[in-house]
Amino acid sequence: MPRALALVCALVLLPACEQATDVPTGRQAAVDDIDALRREGRAALTRLLERDAPAELIDAVAQQRDASASGLYWETELETALSKARERGVPVLSLRMLGGLTDEYSCANSRFFRTLLYTDPELSQFLDERFVLHWSTERPVPQVQIDFGDGRIIHTTTTGNSAHYVLDHAGRVLDVLPGLYDARTFRERLEGVFELHAATLRAPDERDALIAAHHRAAAAALEGRLATIMTPALRAWMIRPPGQTDDEPVPALDAQRFTMSKSMVEVPTLRALERAPTFRRDSAEQALRETLKPAVFSAQAIALVRRDRPRRDAESHEDYDARIARLLAAAADNVAMDTALNEARLHYQIHQWYIRGEVDGAFASLNERIYTELFATPPADPWLGLLDDTVYDGLPEVPNPARG
Repeated sequence: MPRALALVCALVLLPACEQATDVPTGRQAAVDDIDALRREGRAALTRLLERDAPAELIDAVAQQRDASASGLYWETELETALSKARERGVPVLSLRMLGGLTDEYSCANSRFFRTLLYTDPELSQFLDERFVLHWSTERPVPQVQIDFGDGRIIHTTTTGNSAHYVLDHAGRVLDVLPGLYDARTFRERLEGVFELHAATLRAPDERDALIAAHHRAAAAALEGRLATIMTPALRAWMIRPPGQTDDEPVPALDAQRFTMSKSMVEVPTLRALERAPTFRRDSAEQALRETLKPAVFSAQAIALVRRDRPRRDAESHEDYDARIARLLAAAADNVAMDTALNEARLHYQIHQWYIRGEVDGAFASLNERIYTELFATPPADPWLGLLDDTVYDGLPEVPNPARG
């Protein structure tokens, strides 16, 4: 635990925490108390939120950065999450991501989850009531730093994607929501999977049939929503896996095509590094864009955006408000496009896998297939498409951990 957090816990919160648990004093007491609060689970987080505890402590107990805005509590051990899910009779919603949900520099989509998705009050209440939340790390997130030599530094992340898996009490996957969604659509899709989980509990012998029926209905509903623009080109685009299925590295810029919001953050840096041209969107993607309404963000989300983008020196309040309004409008358009792309391309593929009986709900194999075929960041490539070892660059070869 960072020393600053230990001191915050020891000096500010221990008196309040002692009402629930007997703890010793000093820095070790602060460390022990975090563990004690984690053992209490959701109730401890609720108490800290009610007492307006320091954000660092709330994040440590919730195991999510910016948990003060979402109020969500996350498990980081799958068996613990499954045990609690069985006790409550609800499914597990498991986030798979690059980096950790507590990291400032986790993958871009997980940062959007924390600031733009989980902060929606109705959604966060729904998630808290209907699921046990869990997150795990696919791999560390690549980070890029560009030093201009005059004190200005760009520090950001690049490549990678995230997915939310809905697990039954045995840890088998019922459905997956790949990438970033707007809050309304995210909740609607999860409501359907929650009902599927309840149905499998009522009729366990019919589990496979119920799951296949859920995915057939979801795929048909998607086709119905897109019926007015369902050209042969769009249909062909929907049924074509966007990534590669072999072990060849996928160029990082190609992988970024499948995520609108994060590509707006990460592609400029990648393009500058690779000197690559701007890619053009498929006509099918343009057809989708023309059907969309912007996403709607909560007051909590907007407050976090303002926190991350404060008013600049000599910038008037009017100019600042206009700048934030433009930023939010662009983000709303991008999240809407992300939702449409993820549903029409990535989630549709997952529905088809279940309909055809190609997946059995095992997390490991399904997760590998999603990262390979849908996210174009296969586990077989340790460099995530960022290193082309067929080109000599005048530098010593970087050791490849996969080759030893």
